[in-house]
Amino acid sequence: MHKYPFTLKQGGTLNHWLLLGLFVEEKSFGVETMTGDVNEWLVKGHAVHEFPGRIEFLKSRQVVTELPEEIIDPHLGKDVLCNGEKKNWQLHLPSEQLEVEETGFWSKPTQLKMWAYTELHSEIDQVCTFAISVTGGMSLWVNGELMHSMAPFSRNQLTTEDVSIPLHQGQNAVYICHDDLAERDTQFMFRLDYSEGEPLKGQLPIGRESVEEIHHLKQLLAGARFTKDTFKEEEVQLELGGQPQQPYALTCQFQVERCPLYVAKKIIDPNHSSVSFGSPDQFQMGYHAVTLMLSNGRVHMKRNAGVEIYPESYHKVKAETSQQRKELILDIVSKYGERNVHRVLAQMASTKTMDDEAIAILKEDLRTVEERRDCSDFSIIMYYQLLKMDDQIRILPCSLRKRVEDAMVNYRYWIDEPGNDVMWFFSENHALMFHASELLAGQAFPNRLFPNGNIMGIEHYEKAKTRLLAWFARFFKDGLAEWNSSPYIPINVIGLLQLYGFAKDTQIRHDAKRALDLIFYWLKANSFKGYLTGSQGRVYEKELKGNYNTQTTNLSWLAWGEGNVTYSSFGSVALAFSDYEPPEETNQLDVQSPFVYLQRQGVDKETLIYLFKTRDYALSTAVNYRPFQPGYQEHISQVSFGPEENIWVNHPGERAKKGAGRPSYWAGNGCLPFANQYKSLAVYWFKIDLAHDVDFTHAYTPLQSFDEYELDKQWIFLRKGEGYVALFAQNGLQLTMEGIDQAREVISLGRENVWVLRVGNQDEFSSFSQFKDEIRKSSIQLSSNDCDITFRDPVYGTVHFCMTEKDVYVNEEKVLMEEDTIKGKVYHI
Repeated sequence: MHKYPFTLKQGGTLNHWLLLGLFVEEKSFGVETMTGDVNEWLVKGHAVHEFPGRIEFLKSRQVVTELPEEIIDPHLGKDVLCNGEKKNWQLHLPSEQLEVEETGFWSKPTQLKMWAYTELHSEIDQVCTFAISVTGGMSLWVNGELMHSMAPFSRNQLTTEDVSIPLHQGQNAVYICHDDLAERDTQFMFRLDYSEGEPLKGQLPIGRESVEEIHHLKQLLAGARFTKDTFKEEEVQLELGGQPQQPYALTCQFQVERCPLYVAKKIIDPNHSSVSFGSPDQFQMGYHAVTLMLSNGRVHMKRNAGVEIYPESYHKVKAETSQQRKELILDIVSKYGERNVHRVLAQMASTKTMDDEAIAILKEDLRTVEERRDCSDFSIIMYYQLLKMDDQIRILPCSLRKRVEDAMVNYRYWIDEPGNDVMWFFSENHALMFHASELLAGQAFPNRLFPNGNIMGIEHYEKAKTRLLAWFARFFKDGLAEWNSSPYIPINVIGLLQLYGFAKDTQIRHDAKRALDLIFYWLKANSFKGYLTGSQGRVYEKELKGNYNTQTTNLSWLAWGEGNVTYSSFGSVALAFSDYEPPEETNQLDVQSPFVYLQRQGVDKETLIYLFKTRDYALSTAVNYRPFQPGYQEHISQVSFGPEENIWVNHPGERAKKGAGRPSYWAGNGCLPFANQYKSLAVYWFKIDLAHDVDFTHAYTPLQSFDEYELDKQWIFLRKGEGYVALFAQNGLQLTMEGIDQAREVISLGRENVWVLRVGNQDEFSSFSQFKDEIRKSSIQLSSNDCDITFRDPVYGTVHFCMTEKDVYVNEEKVLMEEDTIKGKVYHI
């Protein structure tokens, strides 16, 4: 039996394991109601809302106290039949991530269970201390004896306990059983940090496998990267982290959200470090979450990646009128859109038919609603329109129409109705979906009994009307809590368009129209060249790096012919059916000359968003937003030169570059900075909590998307056309030169750091060379009381940012930095 060796010293993390798969079992619980306020979780965290099923699960959960006989004597590749499922032991070796994690999205309550094994060799008998962190629950055995059990079951939050573990001289066998109840997005993870004890040697039984070959496989995969973040014309190319010494099997799973999985299998030839997956036209357009698996037939190693694919042929699609754009969108979505009711409606409108695939898609969609899976509210919101269209063209089979009607009548429309699902009610976009769907269902079937709430349709209608008026009151007071959010604006647009088009109540239709006018005003103001970039209240990496394919890009293309057409159905199908047109004043937001746009949104209107836009770039910042506090998915600031040429600074929420954390490596902040902006100048001051794993900050700088760049100790300069950007980090900059972020990232070490971002163009500087020379002469100064940042700019003069207030002083004169309206105001320069 060969062994894979490792060492563990005090202060290190035990992250070498054999893992026995992921055992899953869907759960059903008694029906219960819930309580809670919309958007409360954005202030207090997810845990403020606990699904009743979790409480019931914990009452019946059985703690594993004995090791099953079938998992004894593990080694790499050994098959095990456990709990009726066949799994095999596989390696988990350290990467950027310190936790052992299997994260995913489960739309129904699902119990997860995992076994882990490792061996620790101690030179002496000793009692070692480990800080054990876990989401869900875990039990730990050493040498067959149960040493510790813990079950905090704090959803998506690690809870830590210090545990003393006796190790005898020689080899010690360590087993862990980890379990949790998955609800929606679930981070299923555990971690062992070695707090106190003499150095240990570890080993993993790897059967007849070679240690050297495992090292080689790990190196090839750890250094793997796509050659570009966005592919439009060139073949989709992957570079490995070296040249294979022998043929290996490479399996790549490409997954666009809500679209079919595409699996590509390749045999990697020796001495060839790159792999081609073909033309972008062969792929579903979209931002792909990619799972890479490299194997020699017995050892399988995985890692996550991501890439945007957008065939250039679609970028060239043009349509002059609004009606032409609507027809084209419906045609494209009917063929390439996500498999949901939105795509079915697009096909019905485009072809006046329902082929077998459309019927299958609608049946899949109905199943999500009937089973009350999370995000099923994004589907049922369109069922009223589906019935109305069928009234006109009589195309739905009678049995399928009855299923649609029954799904609407039997649905759970709010938390005061009983249920045992994991549908998320508490964000503003979901709340609007539920309320709008309830209103339309009650309107459609006023005299039918809705059994889940045991009330008639007319009562649902009245309840929904009251709830919607409260939703609108909060919206018109605070705007969107998830301000300017590329993934969530389109969801709100769906609900508002359905109300605007179909609600019988005059006030509801009026409020929906007024809300749509505001959202499209924000969309136009905060977009650059048709792409919604800049500060956002909630975002994911797929939007930050996938601008050609975002749902808001489709909305901008439909509304104004800007950006490009995409496959995305959310919002765009509803808009294509509607007679709604954005207000004429949105056309005044086209960049004729530079302007500043100030607006307020967020919970209790707490967020002041500052935007500066010119013909060459747009820069925006959430001013002084919760500085130095733990962050979530807030995107504080970004400069954009186009859909691919974007730069932002953040503190990674986790070490895993393609983890599923919220915040993640690129989306959100582990610790929020103090941030402020004056025109084309922005500053970010980070003070990272000592308890946070990530002790650096970084910036996304995709060099391949820019025309030229220069790196100089504390500065990096980049040019795109006639637009320039300079980025400074007080602690110095290191360009990432290997792995998944090669030539896409600059890192600055240290928990306290100040970054400065200055943008310019030929209107201010005659050339890129002059821009670099002038910016290098500028200076930055921090006040002695750690409250102020002063930057001496070659154009603006002395710009003073004060942490205790949101105003800015330029050459000792106060500059207005306040705006109290959600619509905001434009100041032309």
